[in-house]
Amino acid sequence: MDLEIVRPDEKAKYNDFCVKLVTPFVSLPPEVIWHYTNGASLISILKTGTLYSTQISCLNDSREFRHVRDLFAEAVKAQNPGVNDNAKYLIDLLNSGLQRDTVHFDAWFITCFSSKRDDLSQWRAYGNGENGYAIGLISSWLRECGKAHGSLLIPVCYDLQKTRNFVADLAQATIRFFLQGIDDRPGVDREKWARSFLKEWGEQIEHFQPLFKDPAFKDESEWRLIHRLTATETSAMEYVQKPSMLSRHLPLRFPPPGKPDARLLPIQEVMIGPGRHKEVSRISVGDLLRTCGYQSVEVTVSSVPYQSA
Repeated sequence: MDLEIVRPDEKAKYNDFCVKLVTPFVSLPPEVIWHYTNGASLISILKTGTLYSTQISCLNDSREFRHVRDLFAEAVKAQNPGVNDNAKYLIDLLNSGLQRDTVHFDAWFITCFSSKRDDLSQWRAYGNGENGYAIGLISSWLRECGKAHGSLLIPVCYDLQKTRNFVADLAQATIRFFLQGIDDRPGVDREKWARSFLKEWGEQIEHFQPLFKDPAFKDESEWRLIHRLTATETSAMEYVQKPSMLSRHLPLRFPPPGKPDARLLPIQEVMIGPGRHKEVSRISVGDLLRTCGYQSVEVTVSSVPYQSA
């Protein structure tokens, strides 16, 4: 085997470390989580049984995808290589790479939910102040069926100190595993090993990026369904022109095992957001649900008063 190739036992070691590192951040969601959206998206979701995910760099606030990246860059700079020339080489290499904004090529797609029912900030963010809707979905279904289709339902961590501790551990492990690889390979070309190691290590740790957000967003109480784009899914991507960018979206369907054509989502409730004609919308949504095959979904109305701009 070529010296610069990452061995299977090393891949297993990297994976074991990552699982242990992320385990404290994984928890069970509340029974129902809420997907806030607008009317056009509600109609599409109900008609197709599809949830739409957004590529991480195309989210509404650019700070979301830079948060952990910037903290990791700080943690790498804080590492002390001492007299170890190989450690210094890797730190310099990482610093150089982290200065380049390559997140736009990231393969992670996200669907957002909140644990908060009837939340004013969510109505403002996703319902444009009027004519918003909140879909209450049974979280256990999202967890199990999503997992079966390569997606993971996770809570977002807003705790800055926990995030800093996390990326510090990650930075230390990055250097440690790199050096162990060199020690195990007398005579290896350092540059070739670095390319091979960072490719494998990057694939192991890249899914951590959507787990954390800036504390400024903590009131969202967000849960995320994260999905890594596969080669066969590229042709399914859809595109939306936003004011500042052309954004990428991936439709996701999670039929239960053995029911590939199932289109009904595990919707427990649909709430009508603040607006001038909430009762009219409530009746319309009830008819839409029945048209799409939903027979026992509760349709409720937000208690938040409507305020015109």
